[in-house]
Amino acid sequence: MARPKTKTPEETKAKNREWQIVNRAKRAAQQTARMRAKGVEPRGPARTPKEVEAYQAGYRAEHREKNKEYATAYYADHRSEARAYWLKRNYDLSIEDWDRMILEQAGECAICEVPMERPDVDHIHGTKIVRGLLCQRCNRAIGSFDDSPDKLRRATAYVERTLP
Repeated sequence: MARPKTKTPEETKAKNREWQIVNRAKRAAQQTARMRAKGVEPRGPARTPKEVEAYQAGYRAEHREKNKEYATAYYADHRSEARAYWLKRNYDLSIEDWDRMILEQAGECAICEVPMERPDVDHIHGTKIVRGLLCQRCNRAIGSFDDSPDKLRRATAYVERTLP
């Protein structure tokens, strides 16, 4: 004899949810039995988020060196993927965009026009709007002035005023 089918996905979900609630203790006991059969002792009751956070912090502290070695080896093996991910996540730039910007600027800083060894992405903070690539020194200088054109103008006027 075939089982009658429910009419809608919502009814199916409701029926499955009801079964899970009714059989929660039975399912937990079955899960515990399966774990013990594999030689694994169950954790016990579910943990609160604070307990999980404390456990994870302890684990990270206990395994700091091992995790550091793993991360270093992984990064060494996946350097280009990590760089692409970082550029996309922080600045919404692809590797192709990066390469195009380097070529457009001829490998030179957009401000001081000195060849860059390790370019920094100059962007408007709080957004992913990229202005260009700068040398680290110029990028830090702009950051020191909080990206404020008024502060930069005052600094320029001050320097020009004090020139011999």
